[in-house]
Amino acid sequence: MDSEVKVWQLSLIGLLATAAVVMVVLLLQVLYLRSAERLAERDFAQPPAELSRLTANQQAQLIEYRILDPEKKIVAIPIDLAEQLVLRDLYRSEGTDE
Repeated sequence: MDSEVKVWQLSLIGLLATAAVVMVVLLLQVLYLRSAERLAERDFAQPPAELSRLTANQQAQLIEYRILDPEKKIVAIPIDLAEQLVLRDLYRSEGTDE
């Protein structure tokens, strides 16, 4: 009689093992998502120093006068002044076409 397989005991063990595996997987998923959120908050809380430096450099180039090529007499002017000059030229060219 001891050699008989007790189906209900095997079923109970299988069910408990399945429940344990599901619980472990869910726990690992929760831990992963929490750590991913912390990592994302840390990464985007402050921009990297190199990015800040590059942005400041680009902003400075947009507002200053610079000589780009002295031989060809090419200069850079502030973006605001360049916009005004382009708009003025467009306005003048539209006025002469009529």
